[in-house]
Amino acid sequence: MRKIYIGLLVIVGLLNAVNLQAQNKISRHQLSVSNGIFKPLQDIPSWTSLTPTFTTNFTYTFFPVPHWGVFTGMHINIPGGNDVNKLKVPYQNTHYIKNEDGYDSEMPISYSIGATYRLNKLSWDLQLSMGFYFVVEEDHSYSFDLKEKNTNMVHNINYEQKLGATGSLLTSAIFYRRLSRRMYSSLGVKYFLPLSKGTQTYQKRNLLTNEIEDSYSKRFRRHHIEVEWGISWRL
Repeated sequence: MRKIYIGLLVIVGLLNAVNLQAQNKISRHQLSVSNGIFKPLQDIPSWTSLTPTFTTNFTYTFFPVPHWGVFTGMHINIPGGNDVNKLKVPYQNTHYIKNEDGYDSEMPISYSIGATYRLNKLSWDLQLSMGFYFVVEEDHSYSFDLKEKNTNMVHNINYEQKLGATGSLLTSAIFYRRLSRRMYSSLGVKYFLPLSKGTQTYQKRNLLTNEIEDSYSKRFRRHHIEVEWGISWRL
């Protein structure tokens, strides 16, 4: 009798495991909400913010087959402040600085689309994704006037950095842990490789003669790395 009872328990356990596995395989829809730390990496120095910023991601994934799917996402980034003081440091001891002016045009919302592969395990999962991350135009400008001490020399200094509306190649690896029948916790990392370059310009102009005495124009790439954590639901 004891052997029959143990055998029944084993059969029930196996049936439950098979049922859960079947439920897991037919979960075609996945809704994810995550928060993350978004770190820009730029290959030339800049006064614009390169500090880690906070981001919130909303992602929908559809799996037409158990392992392969497509995703689309909306991302809300909170931009950091710019360090314009570093631009004035070379002149602080030798010049008077006045007429400071600047603006920042940076949209906090971006979008992504792509394909994903999942292992589709029972109690945990790993998703590897590749796609495109679309960013709207970003423009930063800062200028000020200089009057050299003990002389009448007056100059205008102007800096500008622009990233046109462009996209980045997005790759990610996200680990999921089952919390309940439909809910998972997640922890992942993303890397963004820009498909085009931005432009940084500098100009020093003599306000008495209107002559441009010094200038440069540099091209640069701004990569990003993001570490995120969140919750997802499989429907």
